[in-house]
Amino acid sequence: GCDSDEKCVLDDAQTPVCREDAGTVAYVLEEGVGLFPSVKIHSDGRIYIAYYDRAPVDAEKFRGNLKLAVVEGETINIEILDGEDGSGNDTGDVGRFASFNFSPDGRIGIAYYDASLNQLKYLERFANESPKIEVVYSGVTPGLKEFAGPDCSLAFDKDNLAHIAFQDATNHRLLFASRQDDNPPWTPGNVVTLLSPSDDGLKNRFGEGGYGFFISQIIKEKLSY
Repeated sequence: GCDSDEKCVLDDAQTPVCREDAGTVAYVLEEGVGLFPSVKIHSDGRIYIAYYDRAPVDAEKFRGNLKLAVVEGETINIEILDGEDGSGNDTGDVGRFASFNFSPDGRIGIAYYDASLNQLKYLERFANESPKIEVVYSGVTPGLKEFAGPDCSLAFDKDNLAHIAFQDATNHRLLFASRQDDNPPWTPGNVVTLLSPSDDGLKNRFGEGGYGFFISQIIKEKLSY
């Protein structure tokens, strides 16, 4: 008897009740500057900090931007990379779970979550060029609702290819995507499931549970761990 966006669950008194499906509930954060910071130090000594800036628009709405701070000595330069156009208009709630890294050929890369479109995104830029933004994953696996992109971790291999480990938080799966020199560079076929609660072998080995929380990856040759 529940609505399509609800599920029948038991309350504290073990009485069946209808509750909004977690898959349809937005991930809510309070306002804050510097949320989900990701820090790297360049070989020239400059400090790079990618982060999510969440500010109120009014009593009920917030805007979120992906920002980059570059610290050189006592000078700090901050720019908005995504979430706002050149005229200051809001273009989406973006930047959560920012993961920053340098590629061997000198580009900067940032993996982050777009909460407005439920997409995992990747931004890259050489020097002071305009950033290029790509959609890595949209959470559209047939038959599954996916809050896909939290806790993402970005790393580059020696061939300058980007690899992103991330979580499907709805189904508690650990996913892994690799960028290819194709058009488009990210495709569903290049996203693999590393760990999933639906894997009976994992259940037998580790018991019931979820995977993909608090990810950190490193690259060894072309393998990621």
